[in-house]
Amino acid sequence: MGFTGVVITDDMQMRAIAARYGSRQPFDRRFLAGADILLFANNSVYEEDIAARVSSTILTLVEKGEIPRERIDESFRRIMRLKEDLKR
Repeated sequence: MGFTGVVITDDMQMRAIAARYGSRQPFDRRFLAGADILLFANNSVYEEDIAARVSSTILTLVEKGEIPRERIDESFRRIMRLKEDLKR
């Protein structure tokens, strides 16, 4: 489709996603599909440590090779490009 901007997911804690895929599976699928930012509303059931747990899970998936490190680098570059564009 040619879109080169930042892709942000819908709320990863939505019941439809969590009930079908559990807590880990959606992360790798979303990154491999091109998502750059995973959104967590954290409002249905508040989880104080959600950011730390998600970061740890993503790091584990990268270390295991389930998400290529290059894929994370691509997201980083897109996000940084967006931040620079917003400064203008």
